[in-house]
Amino acid sequence: MKSARNFAVAMLLGALLAPAVAAPLATVTVAPAQAARTYTAEGVVEAVRDTDMVYRYGGDEMAVILPGTTGTGALEVARRVGVAIATAERGEVTCSIGVATFPTDGGDGDAVLLAADRACYVAKRSGRARI
Repeated sequence: MKSARNFAVAMLLGALLAPAVAAPLATVTVAPAQAARTYTAEGVVEAVRDTDMVYRYGGDEMAVILPGTTGTGALEVARRVGVAIATAERGEVTCSIGVATFPTDGGDGDAVLLAADRACYVAKRSGRARI
């Protein structure tokens, strides 16, 4: 991904998610056995802006692509997502969130995604429900 436009990635770990797909989670339909994952994914989709894209990224991770967003804006969205997950009425589910921005944390989309993933693991090692 090459672009002069700012964007950010928020990587979430520990949230229960919908099944792996190559489409945004907002379009996913899941079986009843995966209800907890669906509720968490729906909460994240509701917490982000209309311009943001939420994707499953691995077993219990998701990535939120935040077009036209700086680090400050990404942190605000990450806080809203964390609150949405923590206050869901589906039991206690928390997540750690890592944020990275273009071009500060990487020169292309892959590098920014990797930086967000690393930041997510730093947050996880720092304690529960961290950004």
